[in-house]
Amino acid sequence: MSSTDFWVRPRRRRILTAFGKENTVANTKYLRIALRLVGLIFIFGIYPLTVVWPSGWSWSTGHSDYLQMILGVYATLGVFLLMASRKPLENLSLIWFTVWSSVTHAGIMGVQSLAQSEHVGHLGATCWRCSWWQRYLPC
Repeated sequence: MSSTDFWVRPRRRRILTAFGKENTVANTKYLRIALRLVGLIFIFGIYPLTVVWPSGWSWSTGHSDYLQMILGVYATLGVFLLMASRKPLENLSLIWFTVWSSVTHAGIMGVQSLAQSEHVGHLGATCWRCSWWQRYLPC
């Protein structure tokens, strides 16, 4: 095979999913949808959730410098997830970073919620976050 054959013939890249199943480039439709949904939620959805359900999404009520900082981080990540949704197979490290950092965040918050009874309201949001990733992100 010459070097020009690489560019002329389209190759079907294969990736391994988290569960060991093979997936082809043609099967990234749901991954693109999930990336767009998560990106939009990170940009526009987290702040309203802190207002509507503060016990599940915000550690305190009223003004919080920490909340402003974390909203900025999540909104920035959301923008990059929207950009990654165009070519998800070229952005797998960003996608996996999002998955594992969210699982880690949820795990730490779950332990803190159980250890500190005044924060038990966070447990519902933590369980939702973990189950959402497992159900809808087929990468």
